[in-house]
Amino acid sequence: MVICEIRVVGRGVDSVIADSSGDIAADALFMLCECDDAGSCHEKVDSLARIIPDTEVISYTDLGRRRLSNEDAFHTDEQLNLHVVCDGIGGQPSGEAASQIIAYSMGHMLRREFAKLTSMDEVGLHGILKKVIVNVSRELYLNSHHIPALKGMGATVVGMLVHAETAHIFNVGDSRAYLYRGGVLHQISNDHTRQYRHYDSITDTLADENAKERRLLCGYIGSPREAKAYVTAVRLQVGDRLMLCTDGVTDPVNDDVLKRIFEQQYPVTDTARLMVEAANRAGGPDNITVTMVEYRGAREAMDADLAGGYPPVTDYPAEQMVKRLFDQLAKLQHDLRMLYDYAEECRSMNQIGAFAAIKRWLGAELYANFLSMSPSRNPVHAFHHAFVLEQSPWRKAYREHMSELQPLVEMACSGKVQLSYLMHPHDTAKIVSTLWNDWRRVEGMYFKVASSEPHPRHDQMINKLIEHMAQSVNTLRGLLEFFPYYMRPEVAAK
Repeated sequence: MVICEIRVVGRGVDSVIADSSGDIAADALFMLCECDDAGSCHEKVDSLARIIPDTEVISYTDLGRRRLSNEDAFHTDEQLNLHVVCDGIGGQPSGEAASQIIAYSMGHMLRREFAKLTSMDEVGLHGILKKVIVNVSRELYLNSHHIPALKGMGATVVGMLVHAETAHIFNVGDSRAYLYRGGVLHQISNDHTRQYRHYDSITDTLADENAKERRLLCGYIGSPREAKAYVTAVRLQVGDRLMLCTDGVTDPVNDDVLKRIFEQQYPVTDTARLMVEAANRAGGPDNITVTMVEYRGAREAMDADLAGGYPPVTDYPAEQMVKRLFDQLAKLQHDLRMLYDYAEECRSMNQIGAFAAIKRWLGAELYANFLSMSPSRNPVHAFHHAFVLEQSPWRKAYREHMSELQPLVEMACSGKVQLSYLMHPHDTAKIVSTLWNDWRRVEGMYFKVASSEPHPRHDQMINKLIEHMAQSVNTLRGLLEFFPYYMRPEVAAK
């Protein structure tokens, strides 16, 4: 599954104004000032003499060939001309949540810092980028480590902030930034990894050629240790192409292959798509995300460049709605736990005992109908096949809980409910929507496998699907606890 987003960007807040001293005027760096208790007030600034970059941006994200969910995230903040790509760590839904939170947080945190300034040079801007990354990392850790479902959540990050003729690049972890110019491909980020040699057995140490090179991630956002960002600047030339990507691209595809794709000089959209396809052809071992930016020069801002912003917020009673959503997700959690526990109970029985248990759970009449339609004599597969029947007691309760849950999820995804001090409801809506849609996709996979003909691999697959669904529900409940405390104004002001 590929998610694609195309933007032609040339907005006002990524403009730069140099005063007589050569400093960058602070009001040229932002249009939205976020300083009230909801973190979302909007303040227009003078657009005179603004010089803004003219860029085309394309982003793709793809599940890859071996992953159940997509833990990558990307976001383009048009008004800051900020592009961010993140890769969740840990292989859990909480990693998916972390990457989304970081991607949407960066722009809001930068606006808060810009609002405090009167002037700033390049060194000052890089200092702000490092400070924002430290703050996002610290707050992500402090407000998540005590929530069991979110404990250990984190992500790598790579991004660029484009001002007029300069791209300011930052990264933590092994997600990368590249510059292609004049037939040469440059890596302009710095991997926070360590190389080590891995041996599959003791005897391999006697034959070093059997050792496998592995990389150990040494830095990420959400770590209990202070995040140390790499920040650099690139003076842009017309025709430059910059790429941000996760290691789902760079692990299976080497730089020579990436360079050959750039050399074909296809349009930006096609070049980014070919990067994703190359990673999938190489096995697609991880999620794949690419943001490609083509620099077309700089120009004076027009009034249209300052238009836009976030949609208005409807004042729903968020606290009451969140509590109802939290409680309703607990019912879904219980349904999934019942599914898992009963399946394990069947697994521990012989065939006669398992089918007797299925009869007890379904009732005699439904059990007779079930036997006539299900040829499986595998106890675990038969159990799942029985439980997902439309008339089964479990499926009826599950369907009722889902019908009660769906309107609450839709409200959380509407962009009209304030869940976070820092992020606009439009942003938290996208985060919740991404996680929920991913959950529904895995749910569909479970029902399809459970209803299908038995296969030797189904037992293991079904367990993974149920575990993932349960973890995703836990993560969503954890986020409802997390959002109200993440980047509270009194904390962010420190």
